[in-house]
Amino acid sequence: MIKERNAEAAVVEGKSRRAKSRARDSLEKVKKHPVRRGRNHRPLFSQKAADHVLEVTPANTPAKPLVPVVNVHARETKKKPPGKKKKKCTRSKREKAKSEKKFALPTAARLQPPRRSSLEFIDSKSSSAAAPRAKPKAGIEPHQIVCTSCEKDDVDLVRQLASKIEGSALCASDDGKVSPGLTSHVVCGENRRTINLLKGILLGCWVVSRDWLLASLEAGRWVEEEPHEVTDFSAAAKKNREERQAFGWQHYRCRLFQDCGAIYVDKRRTVAPAADISRLVQLAGGKTVKLARLAQVIVTGNKGRGENGLRREEQQGVCVDEKWVFDSIQRDCVLPLPDYALPNSAPHCSV
Repeated sequence: MIKERNAEAAVVEGKSRRAKSRARDSLEKVKKHPVRRGRNHRPLFSQKAADHVLEVTPANTPAKPLVPVVNVHARETKKKPPGKKKKKCTRSKREKAKSEKKFALPTAARLQPPRRSSLEFIDSKSSSAAAPRAKPKAGIEPHQIVCTSCEKDDVDLVRQLASKIEGSALCASDDGKVSPGLTSHVVCGENRRTINLLKGILLGCWVVSRDWLLASLEAGRWVEEEPHEVTDFSAAAKKNREERQAFGWQHYRCRLFQDCGAIYVDKRRTVAPAADISRLVQLAGGKTVKLARLAQVIVTGNKGRGENGLRREEQQGVCVDEKWVFDSIQRDCVLPLPDYALPNSAPHCSV
C-alpha cells in the first residue's frame, strides 16, 4: 500500500512539474509578444495563430522565389512596327492655311460677265448635229425655258429647238415651273397673269412672246430676245431683267416687300394656293410667318368666309385681299393697304 501511494505521489509531482514548465514557457512568450485583448479582456486571436504568424524562418533555409503579379483585366496592347513618324502640322501653319482659305479671292473662271442675249449659249466649236448634247454643268447660268399660258404645241416646239440647234445650252423645263437659279426665259402664249409669269418678273427672267420661238425656228438658232420682249403687261419685267444682267443672277434680289413687315398667308381662305403666294412674297423680299398674331399684314380672301367675318386673331393685323400681292408685283410698287382691306379688319397701319 505504501509503495502504491508513493508511486501516485511521484506521478502527480511529475505532472505538476510539467505544468509549471509549460506555464513558464507561455509567460516568456507573452512577455516577448503580448496578446491583444478586447473590452472583455479576451484575446483577439489564439496564441497558436500568433505564434504561427510571428514564426521566423531560420537563416540557413533558402528564400522562396517571388511570384510575379499579373493584371488579368489589363488590355493587351499591340506594338506598332517601327516606321516613319508623321510630321505634325504646327499651329501656325494651320492658322495660316485657314486664313488663306477664308480670304481667298474668287478665281477668274467664277467671275463671268453678265449674259446679254441667248447667243452666248451657242458654241462656235460645236460638234456635229448627230452628237448628243452635253448636259449643263452645276453652277452655270440659268438655262431652262418655261412656257405659261401656252398650248402643248408650243412646249413641243421648245424641246424641238433645244435638240436641233447645235451647241445650245437652253432646254425646256421638266416640271413647267419657274425656279430660281434654273429658269432663264418665260414664254407667254397669252397676255394673262399667272404664277409663273409673276415669278419670272421677280427673278428678272426674259419674258418673251411666242413669236420668239417662231423666229428662232426660221433662223435655225436662238435669235435676240429684246425685239420679242413682253413689256405691255408690266414695266417691271424689263426693269428687273436689266438689273439682273447688271448685278449678275447670283447677286440680284428683288426688294419690293422688304419694308412691309411680317406677312401671313391664310391658306384656308385664299383662292390661289397659299404656298405660291408665300413664295411670291419671299421672292419679292418679304418675310412670311406661320402665325397670324405675329404678322403686320394678313393676306386672305373671301373663300369660305361666313357672316361672322374674320377671326379674332386676324384682327391683330391689317387684313387684305390676295390681289394686293399680285397687283403690287405687276405695278412694281407697294399699293395702299386700305384699297384692298377686307371688312371687319383692324385699323390701317402705314407701310
